[in-house]
Amino acid sequence: MLVAVAAVAFTAGCATGADRTGSSTLTLRIATIDGEVNPTGQLVGVSAFMDALEAESGGAIEVVLETGYGDGGPEAEADLVQAVVDGDVDLAWPATRAFAAAGIDGLRAVEAPLQLMSYDAQRALIEGEAPKMIAERLDEAGLESLGLLIGPLRRPFSAEGPLLEPADWDGVRFRVFNSPVQQLAVESFGGRAVVAGANWSDQLRAGGLDGAEFDIRHYQQIGLTTEAPWVAADVVLWPKVLVLSMNRAKLESLPDEQREWIESAARLAVEESMSGDYDESVATEELCENDVRFVLAGDASIDALRAEAAPVLDGLANDPDEAELLEVVLSVAERHPEVYTPTIPEGCDDPSALEPTAEQRDAALPPDGRYRVEVTADEVRNAKLSAEPGYPGTWTLDILDGTYAFRCQVLSDPDDDCGNAQLPADHVLEAGRLVANGDGVVTFVYDEEVHGRYVECPADCFRTADVIAAWHLDGDSLVFGDVDGRRPINGLLIIEPWMRIGDAEPPR
Repeated sequence: MLVAVAAVAFTAGCATGADRTGSSTLTLRIATIDGEVNPTGQLVGVSAFMDALEAESGGAIEVVLETGYGDGGPEAEADLVQAVVDGDVDLAWPATRAFAAAGIDGLRAVEAPLQLMSYDAQRALIEGEAPKMIAERLDEAGLESLGLLIGPLRRPFSAEGPLLEPADWDGVRFRVFNSPVQQLAVESFGGRAVVAGANWSDQLRAGGLDGAEFDIRHYQQIGLTTEAPWVAADVVLWPKVLVLSMNRAKLESLPDEQREWIESAARLAVEESMSGDYDESVATEELCENDVRFVLAGDASIDALRAEAAPVLDGLANDPDEAELLEVVLSVAERHPEVYTPTIPEGCDDPSALEPTAEQRDAALPPDGRYRVEVTADEVRNAKLSAEPGYPGTWTLDILDGTYAFRCQVLSDPDDDCGNAQLPADHVLEAGRLVANGDGVVTFVYDEEVHGRYVECPADCFRTADVIAAWHLDGDSLVFGDVDGRRPINGLLIIEPWMRIGDAEPPR
């Protein structure tokens, strides 16, 4: 969804660089990580700012817009902040979450967990002292804060069940977006924070994640459904507050008239942001129709999560760079304790649509059994695969109760066969879980705990990256193949069919 596009958004004036009134044409390099200016309709202030730039300047501002800055990487937004500091980008609207990773302190308190839980709370924050405090922090870094803009509320989305109370978070691998506050909060709940960018849904499909912080309208807008079908509807982890930021040297270098165009556009953007419509009920209804389930935690569970997150707030309170803004945030939270919860259609918390039958679960994974393939060096070369990974050998694949295990016996060359491992033939080189990705698609997810049932780990474990592959049965043979034209990372799977030779051998 994040495609980098350089485009002239609007321009007026003649080839000499003067507009119809004789004023100089101003070129602004603007960037966003979001793929579009306002992809979900919730970045009201951003779209208002872009419209106001044209209106205020009478068309004398030429915008060169990069819409996919950072290609969706987890560091993209922090890199964008740095690009504005360095003057490589003139203007952007990164969220407060991005500044700490860019080396700019003093904004972390905006993400204090479970405090600003409504759009009214965001409005109160922007009406108070917070914009001035944040502007002072940005000024120290060579940035000009043109205003704070309301953004979407972020909730926990999860794959296996709603994250409503601390017990639900135990060991959950949860995507955060390059924010130290987000990481600390997830760990305080009992989860495992995983920094991931725009490809987090791919990681979730592959079984490498259990959940993510995200917002409802964006989840619906990018077409996600049952990847993370459980939403804790009244658990707002933190808001995504945007900071309209400009390189200060660039702004100060402009003539008064051009500077006023930008500052006036920013004021209008803040006003529009404050009066915008952020209702999430339509997106919630559409997601419900696509088997996403919204469940309410209730006050007691939210209070329990807040108690677990107390050390995060204590850390912010004891940080001289964050304490003053935290006081403002807590004051706003006290005045606006309500949680914004979209209208949830009747029955939308019913899990039955998300629970496959035993037959469906069994059919979604390759059938249990022991499978074997003999791969020669010539076959590896004919398949246009390098022999360097050690593909040659007699390989055995055990599939049992949703797990897998690979063994290998040397075929001809102990130095090259069997992954160059030079281990006994009955040694399990790799083991893990099988995750169904729809009919006929499976992901091999390495799991140290599963591997440890066969051998001592991690000393003797041969860890690999997750592998996704299509599969089907051809008689007694298990045939693997590409998924959407993508060859599996482990090319060994597709060299030839795997013949079923008997029942899988269980771990010790």
